Amino acid sequence: MEKEKFEAIVLNTLKNIPDKFKDKIKNLSIVIEEKDIRPVLKDKKNVRTKYTLGLYQGLPATKRAGRRNILP
Repeated sequence: MEKEKFEAIVLNTLKNIPDKFKDKIKNLSIVIEEKDIRPVLKDKKNVRTKYTLGLYQGLPATKRAGRRNILP
């Protein structure tokens, strides 16, 4: 897939997120880059590298209670 087409899909998807979820999204960056993520995924279990288009790296919101200014 061409990068421009993928970017358009991502932007359209972000625009169509329901407001009840948009209100919960804070401090989020979406970075689109051509990068082989297979080396990152090699330590992950139950991940199909062929079908993975993205990866969240950071501390889950459920584990951040009481913590601030933590970088992924």
